[in-house]
Amino acid sequence: MTDGQEVVIEKIELEKKQYRVTSSLGEHLFSEETVIKYGLFKGRIFTRAQFDEILGAESYQSLLNKAIKFLSHQERSVKEVEEYLQKQEADEQTASRIIEKLIAFGYLNDVRYASLVREYALMTRKGPRYLENRLREKGVAMEIIAAALDDYGADREEELAASVTADFLRKSAGEPNTTEVGGRTESKTEGQTLPEADPRRVFPGDRGPAG
Repeated sequence: MTDGQEVVIEKIELEKKQYRVTSSLGEHLFSEETVIKYGLFKGRIFTRAQFDEILGAESYQSLLNKAIKFLSHQERSVKEVEEYLQKQEADEQTASRIIEKLIAFGYLNDVRYASLVREYALMTRKGPRYLENRLREKGVAMEIIAAALDDYGADREEELAASVTADFLRKSAGEPNTTEVGGRTESKTEGQTLPEADPRRVFPGDRGPAG
């Protein structure tokens, strides 16, 4: 087939949220946006080059919408979206255009992604090794990983300092330390020892002597 070949739109039908367009080349699915933008109505005639351009635009828009939906569930790294587009059979050029678009509109940001992983590591006390391995696995650049690890260390120091300060203020206010014993909370002041456990006491779930 040559670029000069004519492509005739023979039929167009609404199918769910897309339009099934029958042309002299076969059947194609298009979004309403593409149908309106390129005037894909019965009887229209395009050159093969024009129709190939329309097919390419539809493919790009469809893949872009899928990538945005993929990102709507949770934050992803650039590498994750690249791998997703590969699974959707996007060619390298189209995938690159989509990644650039997503970055430009703020859907993708590896610095932000690393920050979220760092916060999760701090919250769950998983440590810097987890943070580094996780970011490496997701294809995040080494300079971003290094910055995230530095921030992790600084945040951890602040957390420990806040904990020490809270303990100091509690002791200064004369508040007793509390310790849980046998399912209940007992207080203990300086120099006071916890009461010894009664060997005859039966705790919930234990069985006393038979009879």
